[in-house]
Amino acid sequence: METVGKRSSGCLLILAVTAIVVISAGCGNSNAPSSDHNPSERQSSIRGEVIEVTRGCVEGHPDGDLGTVLVEGARSSPVDEALLTVTQSSKIIDRRSGSEYITNLDSVSVRQTVEAHFRVVSSSPQPWRAEVEQLVICP
Repeated sequence: METVGKRSSGCLLILAVTAIVVISAGCGNSNAPSSDHNPSERQSSIRGEVIEVTRGCVEGHPDGDLGTVLVEGARSSPVDEALLTVTQSSKIIDRRSGSEYITNLDSVSVRQTVEAHFRVVSSSPQPWRAEVEQLVICP
């Protein structure tokens, strides 16, 4: 009986620890950067619909910014909404034709589905403000 009691205690301990880990993992807002990350160093992505495209210099940003793209995330996207600054170093890829080719901000328009990988500049308040590393125009 003593062995069965030790096994039961061990199983209960494992279940308790597992429950604590699962509950703790679900407590944070998955859309917000964790407190141990500086937002300027945080990488993220979004897949969704283009709501607005602004071309030209962006107020408050250094010269060289080509414009912004406001994207509303799909339900499965880790980010609800992001205001993405497109810079000279941003890579824009068009996949609508079935093949991939490099393009520019002029190819991005409202109501397109895009997927973007970006560096977060500010995550509060929504929408996130970020600099695009790569933006893909989806078919």
